[in-house]
Amino acid sequence: MPKRLALLALTALACSEQPVGPVDVTAIADELGLAKPDKEELVRLYAFLIADDVVSGATSPKDGGLELSKLSVEMRHPKPLMDFYHADDGLSLAERRIAGTVEEVTRFIVESARRLVESALAAERPAVP
Repeated sequence: MPKRLALLALTALACSEQPVGPVDVTAIADELGLAKPDKEELVRLYAFLIADDVVSGATSPKDGGLELSKLSVEMRHPKPLMDFYHADDGLSLAERRIAGTVEEVTRFIVESARRLVESALAAERPAVP
């Protein structure tokens, strides 16, 4: 298994709300010769997984958008997550019929998730000589 794929799998296990069992991520990472990722890297990977779930339909845009908004606040509003910070407020306003519609905000969340996924995948591609 390629090391990057193993790291993604370990991150998914570590971030899972329903763990498959006791998993010592550090021990597995050490065994694979992987450096333990820092908090920022884990949050970035977790955000990618949530965004990918929103795009694929495995997670609702509302639930995924709210989780990504929480990550944005926790990480002090990094640029890649700012759309989700604003989407949380937009969704709240739309649900109370103050501004916009839920459908508009939902589309915005899905498109923002798609951009986040595409950006993350593009960053992992090797440069073409």
